[in-house]
Formats: sequence, structure tokens, C-alpha cells
Amino acid sequence: MSHIARVLLQNIDILLAKSLDKIIVEIKQNLKIYHHLANVLRVKQGEEVVVFNGHQNASLLCKIAEINKKQIVLIVDSSCINLRSTKTVKRIMVLPLLKKDNLEDSIKTCTEIGVDEFWFVKTQNCHASEKFINFDRVAEISSVAAIQCKINLLPKINQNIFTLQSFIKNAAGTLLLANEHLVGVDKNKPANTDATGNIFMLIGPEGGFAKQEVDFVLANQSSNLLVKNISLGANILRASTAATLMAFVGVGL
Repeated sequence: MSHIARVLLQNIDILLAKSLDKIIVEIKQNLKIYHHLANVLRVKQGEEVVVFNGHQNASLLCKIAEINKKQIVLIVDSSCINLRSTKTVKRIMVLPLLKKDNLEDSIKTCTEIGVDEFWFVKTQNCHASEKFINFDRVAEISSVAAIQCKINLLPKINQNIFTLQSFIKNAAGTLLLANEHLVGVDKNKPANTDATGNIFMLIGPEGGFAKQEVDFVLANQSSNLLVKNISLGANILRASTAATLMAFVGVGL
């Protein structure tokens, strides 16, 4: 089967759509989407496209009824609605303030793997500043990755910048801590990862965690937040690589 284009239209209620409903993609309101469909993908009348809205875990299969210079008209086939089971536990990636390339790579790959939410934390060895995080850009990268990977629910972007202290105070569930200071364990294998509640995944910045930061996190686990040490191996990793490996561990639980 040929590749079917996916269209993110956030104002469409997927679950209320009915067979033969029209969805209008006007060039004035949806310039990027119109341009991508008409000029990049060069879709034709009669071809199928999938529509999703990013906040309902479902999508619609539609056919293109008309293309002109002002709009694209889609016709819904509700019999082809795609419903996916809703997750009861969130996988939340907690990223330090990374340099631009590392941050964007981390957002993209973690979205592809299935992370549900992104939080940000400022640590001692962060080289970037919170004022350089472009949350609109972060959301765009996540959206593009979701479209490509057939993910219906866009990850949420928490725009707070936490300190380790405020993060510990606000998090509840299980924290998987990428701890490069582990001693006496097989660094080629993750530590025990039995988890309950929401799963938070915390990696260090390009300069790694300071030893006192790791000690602080481990000393402040509580009945609300269980901390699990995780080894990502003996090698020194790029921050984006560490985020990818941690996402695989956390999403796999």
C-alpha cells in the first residue's frame, strides 16, 4: 500500500465526525498544511489522507474531494475511524537545558519512541540557558515526528523550567535516574526497573550530573516518588543518545 499522508488539524473533533462530513483546509487558515499537501506531497483528487487532532487518540481516513487554489476539501469515511487504547500511565522525559541540536534531536527521537510529555530541568552543568528554549519550535518538532510515526496524541510540553528541588517536589510516580556515578553494578545492563505510577525519565546535561545532584535526588525519594538508578552503559554518550536509550527503557515498562 502506498504511503497515506497524515494531516494535523487541531480544531477537528475526531470522535464526532460522521461519514460524508466535509473537512475544509483553507489556505488562509492552514497555509503550511495546504502547502505541504498540494505542493510538497502533490496529492490528487480521490487520494486518501488521514486526519488527526493531536489531543484525541483517534484518527480519520478521508478522501480528497476537491483541490483548488484556495482550499482542499476532504470527505470523511467514518467507517475507517482508527481508535487506539488510551494510556493510563504517562512516560515523561525530563530533559536538562541542552544545546539546540541535542535538544531538538532528543525531542524528535523521544516522540518517535512514544514519550507522552516533556519536562525541563536546570542542573549545575547545563551549558544552555532557559531563555534560549523556543517552546514553539519544540512543539513543532514533536508534531512533525508524531505525524511521521502515526502517533495520534501529541506529547505535552511543560513550559516550566524546574530546579532539581522543584522537580522532586512536583513529580509523583517512579523516577528513572540515568546515574553515571553507579558503582559495583554491571553497566551494560539497566538496574531493576519495576515501576508504579507515572514514569519520569531524567538524564544529565552535556557535562553530566554533579555527584551532589545525584546524591540529592536519591536522598529525597519519598512515598510519592520512587527513584530507580539506571545505567546506560560504560561509554560516555551524547545527551541526545542518552535520552533515546532512556526513552526505550521507560516506554518499555
